[in-house]
Order: sequence, then C-alpha cells, then structure tokens
Amino acid sequence: MKIRRKGHPVITETFETYEAAKTQADIIEGKISGREYRDKTKEQRATLRELLGRYEREITPTKKQAYSESRRIAQWLQEPFADWSILSITSVEIAEWRDRRVAEGKAPSTISNSMNLISNLYKVAGSEWGYALTNPVTGVRRPKANAARWATLSPDEEKRLLVECQKAPWWLYWCVRVALTTAMRAGEIRRLHWDNIHPSHVHLPEVKSTTGEERERDVPLTSAAASLFAEMRDTLPRRLDGWVFGYPEEGAAGGITKDMLSQAFRDAATKAKVNITFHDLRHVATTRLAPLHRDVLELAMTTGHKTLNVLKRYYNPEPEQRAAEIRKREKALSRITRKSEAK
Repeated sequence: MKIRRKGHPVITETFETYEAAKTQADIIEGKISGREYRDKTKEQRATLRELLGRYEREITPTKKQAYSESRRIAQWLQEPFADWSILSITSVEIAEWRDRRVAEGKAPSTISNSMNLISNLYKVAGSEWGYALTNPVTGVRRPKANAARWATLSPDEEKRLLVECQKAPWWLYWCVRVALTTAMRAGEIRRLHWDNIHPSHVHLPEVKSTTGEERERDVPLTSAAASLFAEMRDTLPRRLDGWVFGYPEEGAAGGITKDMLSQAFRDAATKAKVNITFHDLRHVATTRLAPLHRDVLELAMTTGHKTLNVLKRYYNPEPEQRAAEIRKREKALSRITRKSEAK
C-alpha cells in the first residue's frame, strides 16, 4: 500500500489482505485531511441487549438502588430494539417508547428514570468502554411531572390506619409511626440501624440524592419521635447485626424490601378505608413538622429536601390551618405594636 498526498511524504506499508490495507489507508488519509476515519465495526456488532447486560454486571451493583435498576433493565430488554445495533437506536425510537409508556398511564417519574438509565448506559459505553456513540436520549423531552399530590390524614383516619397496621406484619405498625413522626423516607426507615439512633437525632449515613452523589444527614427528633424510638428499644427484639427491621432488601426473616412495605401498607390502608400511600406519610409528617420550625430552610434540613421547590410539594396544610397560623402571628404582631406605641 502506498499513500501519496501533496505536501506529505509518501507512506508505504505492507498488509496480508486488501481489506486490511484499505482500512489502514482510510485511517491515515483521514488523519492527514483532518477528517479522522473510525472503524465502527465494534459499534455495529454490539446490541443494546449486550451493553445492558454488561452494565447490569459492572455498574448496577455499585448503586444503592440496584434492585430497582435491575427491574428497569429487564423492562428495556423486552423492547424489540433491544436486539438492534446500538448505532441504530436513535432519539426517534426513544421518543416513541416514551409516548407508548405515557399512553399506558405510567408515572412521569417512572418513565424519566428509565430514560436516565439508557442515557447513562451510553455515557458509560462512550467514556469507559471505548464505543463511539451518540446518546439517543439527549434532547428527548421527559414527560411533564404530575401536579403535586395533596396528602392529608385526619386523626380518625390515622387511628383506623394504625389499628389495621397492627394486624399486618409486625414491622408495618412501627414503620408507619416512624414515618409520621420524622418524615423519613421509606428507604431510610428500612435501613435504620440501632447504632445510628441517638436520643436527640437519627444519623442517616446513606440517603437519597437526586444528583447521584453520596451524602449523609441527621434527622433531629421531636419529643414524640424520641419517645417512639425509646418504646421501640423496649419492645422490639434486638438483632445481633443491629438492624432495626432486618438487613435491607432481604425479604421474609431477613428484612423488608421496598415492595413488601408498599404492599403491606396498601392492604392496611384499603382495609382502613384511607386513600393514602406510604410515601404520602412523608407529606403528612412534613406538614405537621412545619409549625415547629422557624422557617422553610430549617424545615428542609429536618426533612432532607434539597430544594424549596421540592419541599413545597410535600408541605400540604389545610387552608384552615394556614389561616389559623397567619392569624396567630397577626395577633402576636399586634401585641408587639401596641406595646411599642404605649412606650
């Protein structure tokens, strides 16, 4: 093989086959002209199924939500284009997939999380596995988020709910009470460890992060919450491993999985005739804790919300409650004003 380009020295190499010589010539000529040639055989042969399998083996186990991500991967593997070349999957396929999921009634957050998985797969494949790819998720609109859910729980509803929870698996009653007094997330409650529960606060070494970063936080305990944990220490059997409800993600005797908790609560709420989910308890608790804080920033530190926009979705006071709080502050301000004028 000889390559002659004006202004460049002649390049001579020997190859066993014409195909090998042609490929190398294309690469060299591309570099000389500034339009670098790249052999895309690797990308053409790789399928989405193969990359998802590698991702699940190498990346998914490093994540706290590995179980949930494995379920998303399983759903992607059922798509017809799972066996396509990764080069053939474009933003058109992703957008059509999104529209089908929306039509099926799937939650916007569920759809977005699945799209984020594919996006991260292509990023990892490009940055760590040596594939030259265009991310098909880039630029594809996520479904519009649902309006903030309004969740309340009256004293009578709470009483009926706790009665039904006591008839369920032993851990449900305690999980519900912890949720109502601390506003902790389900995953945080399932991962409670006695070493991290103190008289004044609960230390959470691993908590949910919307950015994917690992962080920790401390949940200050009200008198009611502190009394609840003291009651739990005196009542619940102590495990040698220190977990309050068993090792997270292991079912049956080992611990409580996310699905176990959701299903048990759903059954109890149905029997109590209360239209509420376990996650809604975080809304209820946040609303109840709000009057105990000086401002929204302090409240956000207690509940673990990273932004005030998200916190606003969880603060669901009744109009009467808001009016009562405003009038209470109005009276206090009026008293201060009168005292000032009297001086």
